[in-house]
Amino acid sequence: PLPADYDTLGAEGKRLARVNAVSLRDTVDEDVASWQFFRAYYLTPEEAHWYDHYVEPAPMHTEWTAACARYEKVVVGAFRGAAKSQIFSGEYTLRDLLSVPHHYTLLINSSEAKIERRFETLMEQIEHNKRILEDYGKMRPARNERGLWNHETMILKNGSKLVGSSVTSRDIR
Repeated sequence: PLPADYDTLGAEGKRLARVNAVSLRDTVDEDVASWQFFRAYYLTPEEAHWYDHYVEPAPMHTEWTAACARYEKVVVGAFRGAAKSQIFSGEYTLRDLLSVPHHYTLLINSSEAKIERRFETLMEQIEHNKRILEDYGKMRPARNERGLWNHETMILKNGSKLVGSSVTSRDIR
């Protein structure tokens, strides 16, 4: 999704091209390309510490992302270890929080502990991933700024909001 003249652009032009590549989602193909670029550029470098053992996405992963772009509601059933959580509560959630201002995501998992671990992983990327910081800036709100930053709710500087809850929780907002 990067422009053909990407290599000739200056630093700010390259940053804007990368942010644009992630933001282009008007068609199913663009949405899939956005996800593929996001994971390859921002999450694959070893210093990102996102993947324990990186593997290229399987065809089913591309099919899932295309279905998410095509339909408003999608249910994915797959075997344990098929990377459902990695993709949807990890990669997709992080991409959307960063690139869609005022985006709202409700993340539901089987336990509070799993929600806390996922939030910790996302927080780590938002605060310390060099490439994310270079392209999106500091998204964690300071204490005196409007926003939240805890293991249940995050409201980023761009207004994006992530709320986490377990299936056993009584308080889903």
